[in-house]
This record gives sequence, structure tokens and C-alpha cells, in this order.
Amino acid sequence: MREGLRVFTFKHNLDSFLAAIIGAAFIFILTHYHGIGMSPDSVSYAGVARNIRLGNGILEFNGNPLIIFPAGYPVFLGAVSLFFSHDILAIAPYINGFLVGLVIFINGCLLQHFSGVNKWYKWAILSLLPISFCILDVFTMLWSETLFLVFVCFFILTIRKYLVMPTIKALFLPALFTALACDTRIAGISIMGTGLLLIFLHKKVKWSVKLLHLVIFCTGGIVLLLLNLIRNDHENGTMTGVRQKSITPIWQNVQYVGETLLQWFRLPDANHTISIILATVALLCLGISFLYRYFKWEKMASYETIYITFCLVYVFFILITSSISRYERINNRLLSPAFIPLLIGITFYIPSFISKVKNGIGKMIAIGLVLLIFLTLQYQQLMAAIAFNAQTKDSGIPGYTEVDWQHSDIVQFLQKKSTFLKPDVEIYSNACDAVYFYSGLSAFRIPEPVHKIDLKEYNESDANYIVWFTNDFYNPDITSIKQLSKYRQIDTLAKFNDAIIFWSVPRSK
Repeated sequence: MREGLRVFTFKHNLDSFLAAIIGAAFIFILTHYHGIGMSPDSVSYAGVARNIRLGNGILEFNGNPLIIFPAGYPVFLGAVSLFFSHDILAIAPYINGFLVGLVIFINGCLLQHFSGVNKWYKWAILSLLPISFCILDVFTMLWSETLFLVFVCFFILTIRKYLVMPTIKALFLPALFTALACDTRIAGISIMGTGLLLIFLHKKVKWSVKLLHLVIFCTGGIVLLLLNLIRNDHENGTMTGVRQKSITPIWQNVQYVGETLLQWFRLPDANHTISIILATVALLCLGISFLYRYFKWEKMASYETIYITFCLVYVFFILITSSISRYERINNRLLSPAFIPLLIGITFYIPSFISKVKNGIGKMIAIGLVLLIFLTLQYQQLMAAIAFNAQTKDSGIPGYTEVDWQHSDIVQFLQKKSTFLKPDVEIYSNACDAVYFYSGLSAFRIPEPVHKIDLKEYNESDANYIVWFTNDFYNPDITSIKQLSKYRQIDTLAKFNDAIIFWSVPRSK
């Protein structure tokens, strides 16, 4: 494709625009049935957005300062909610539709500027994105990854301009989008790592100038997150909350990466060894491609190289941090920013490879094989998308907007008889976000056993309610009712099929 064109030219990207519209429409349809998907994290984001709209500041639904997540995404939601004067849940489908359309459109525009890539390849990628499991799964939820993916796209676009013309002025936009990404997700540090690596390896910049550029980019990219962490420390005494050490070794996390790849490309489930081998081979192939392009400088400053670099840095960041700190196991959500870079990184060589096959029969065989693989993948993605649509239409998106949740006994009780709980008595729960989401009542999470000080403070606190969910909420990290009863008198007030409401008072009172 032609390299000299401006990136955002409508004339040459009608196909990208059409794919973006289709992607946005799919997300809107899926979220229109029963609402946007809501996980515990989503409820926290929505609570902060509502407090921002009410002018209360960056506070969670229980009135505590937001600490556990960077503030960027909920602030974005709050600003949009304030601008349109609607509750965030009402406009969330439109936000996600717009964001997914933006992600598809920008990636399509960047594909237009790949060297040696033809229209057929671009159309193949664009036809996959709107129906891919990765995209549908993430953009039907109220998750920070939706905004983060947009910043990844803009970073790839702007860092390319720096690589072609390495000036301080050209660093401003990459540093800006890196800063926004870092304050959206801590994983934004991987974007900074990508930028630092590309600047460091730039062969046409003197070392004295390169060091200055590295300092400028690093300082500009980290400033928002640093201010956020300082604010957190001032409010709570911790920068990111109390986090536990990881319980998954590196090899197991590599296995989870492999399982996610199988899920992305709709491949049959495999045993642990095959998953590890798949992830290792994928990373090795991307690494070899990166090294080859590094030694061919004319290829180092290309969009293709930036995609590969970001994919490698991001996946290694997730692998390392998940082996150090304990958080959600590696899955589609955590790896979603690497999906499009990986898809492009392992396929963009195909058009140039086919063009180099001179033998007529050999070229026909190569084209036929590639077409067969693509049509098989496309069919599997389409069938998965149809199944996802049917499931969403009948049951809702997995999470708190799922039909089973909305029709459960405890939810009906909280929505219709929330006055049963006295407003001047605090509420604790093993799913405090669920209490808030369904009733609007402020609730606090029962402390974990490892948080000795918090648990001691709770055990000595005044009388309170405990809303204990029993539907799929077993979590060994949360202090059990049996453990709490050693220090508090706990009586049952109401019992449901899926929850119990307790009255909890200190034994000494």
C-alpha cells in the first residue's frame, strides 16, 4: 500500500469506516438486550462516575476514595455522564459502541500504510475484528480496557511519526497518550516500555540526544499516574491499595496465555503442555520477527514493527506482574490489548510471502491454503458470535445484568424492600458491589483474613448488617461467617435461596 498518504483519509478508508460502523452496531445490539455487562470492577467504575457527576469527587460508591484502580477511566465516564446529563449505565452502550468503532477504524487506517500489504489482507483483518470473541467480550462490558485500547491505537500512530522524524516536538503526542493510558490502567506502563525501547534502539539518533528524548518521554508518560499515586498515598496511606503476592508461577501464567490464544482463534481446548508450547512459540516468532526488523532499519520505523514491539512488551509485562502480584488470572480481558497486535504480527508477512512465490502452481497452492485457513477462522468466529448473541439475548451478558441475577430472590428483595435495612446502620458484604448495584445502598467489603488491622477494626466495630451472597460467591480470600462469629454475635435476619442477611454485633456489647 502507499506510504505517503495521510493516515486518516476518508477516501482510502471507506472500508475501515464501514467495519467500524458494523463493530459499533454489534456492540449496541448485544448491550441493548439486557444492558451493558457489569462485573465488580464495572460497578466500582460506575460508582465513581456517579459521584463525579454529583460533584462529590473521585469517590467509590461507599464514599471511600478510589485507590485500587487508576482514576482515568472512571473520570472519563464521569465526564461523559456529566456532559450528556444521563446516568452512566444509560449511555454506556453508546460509549462502548463509539470506542470499538474508533479502535477498528484507526487500526484499519494504519493497515492502509503497511508496506507490501494489499487490500485483500486489509479486508480480511477488518472482517474479523467486529465479530472476534476478544472484541465482543471486552466491549460488551463496562471495563477500562475499552478506553485503554483507544490509547494504544493513538500511541502506535504517534510514535511512528517520532521514529520517522525523531524530534522533541514529535515526542509530545506519544508521551501524552502514554500518560493517559497509564492513568487508565497500570498496564499502561507497557506502552511506556514500548516507547522507551523504540527510542533506545533508534539508530539514527545520537546518544546525547537519545538520552534527552528518553528522559522527556518517560517523564511525560508517567506524570499523570505519578500524581494519581501521590494522591492515593495522601488519601489512604497506600499508592495502589494492599495487594497480595502472586500464587501462580511464571510457567502457569504462560499456560494461561496459551489458553487465551486457543480461545481467540477458536481452537480446541488442549492440555497444559500444548498451551505452554503454543504461547512460547507465538512469543518466539514475534521475537525473531522483531530482531529481524531491528537489523533492517528501514523496517524498524514501520507500523508493523511497532505492533510487534508493543505485543511483546505487553504480554511480558502481564506475565511478570501476574507472577509477582496477585490479581485476576490471565484471560481474554487482561490480554485483550495484545489481540490486534498479535493478529497483525503473525499475518502481515503473508501477502509479501505470496507475492514472492514465482511458480504459478505454487502460488495457487499458497493462496488456496491461506484462503482455507482464513475462511475456517472466519467461520468459527462467526459461529461464536452468533452463539454469543443468542446467549446474550436469552440470558444477558455474564455479570450483574445477567437475567438470573436480576430475577434472583435477594435482588428482588433489595430493590423492593431496601427500607428493611436501616439507613443509619452500615452494611458489609462479600459482594458489596452487588448490594450497591441493585439497591443503591452503600456497602463495604468484609476484610480479608490477611488484612489483620482491617479485620480487627471490623470485629470491634458497632452493630452492622452482613449481606452474604451464596450464589457462586465462594471466595477463600474473604473472611467467612464462621470466622467472624468467633468475635461477633451473628444472627440471621432473612434467608433467601441465594443470600442471607445477618445482624452482626461485637460479642462484648
